[in-house]
Amino acid sequence: DVSHGGNTIASMVEVVEVGAYWNEADMLKLINTLDKAIWRGSKDYAAYVDGSGNGNGWFNEGWVKLGRYDIALQKRLQSHTVGQGIQLSANGSLNAKLLFDTRCNELIE
Repeated sequence: DVSHGGNTIASMVEVVEVGAYWNEADMLKLINTLDKAIWRGSKDYAAYVDGSGNGNGWFNEGWVKLGRYDIALQKRLQSHTVGQGIQLSANGSLNAKLLFDTRCNELIE
């Protein structure tokens, strides 16, 4: 399911950051899964990673961490109203900082 799958995503992001096994291309594939299968519309959420079931839009740490690899996803997460709390805010802030450091010009546009 999407909520428990987020824990796996969080681990994968950490592995990418130390330069082992997975890479940024893998993260972009996960972002595509989030965009196309899980978070299909502004209020259309899947319960399962394969896109099935009706979810509640609650994305935990791992899914939120993917925002650091894609500006459009980060902007979408920033406007997401479900599950706004310290976890979403903290990871969103870190994502914005990392994106700013690496893609400053794209963020300003």
